[in-house]
Amino acid sequence: MEVEVALDRLEDLCRLAEAAQNGRPECLEALLRESAGIVHAIVRARFGESLAAEEAAAEALTRIARDLKKLRNARAYPRWAARIAGSSESTPRTFLTPHWAAAIAKTPTPQYRSMT
Repeated sequence: MEVEVALDRLEDLCRLAEAAQNGRPECLEALLRESAGIVHAIVRARFGESLAAEEAAAEALTRIARDLKKLRNARAYPRWAARIAGSSESTPRTFLTPHWAAAIAKTPTPQYRSMT
């Protein structure tokens, strides 16, 4: 039963991808909404529960939306989207350890003298 549900979901994603490729913006929106869960799961596996994971997921979904027209076969969408999510990166500032983030937060703001 669970396998059938998973297969049906994959089929739905493929159909949405094909419709989105054919210029139906409502299908692109639905596709991204339906893909968000797996994209977040993949990036959380890489970055953990962090700001880096959120940024990487947003980047992956943006790339998916931008590059969907380049996908040759809509039936390949699930694997293609997972590959994009797995290779997404995040900005270096999000890789600060709690120790460094605390140290930076304690750094005093420089005081500048007025030139007037």
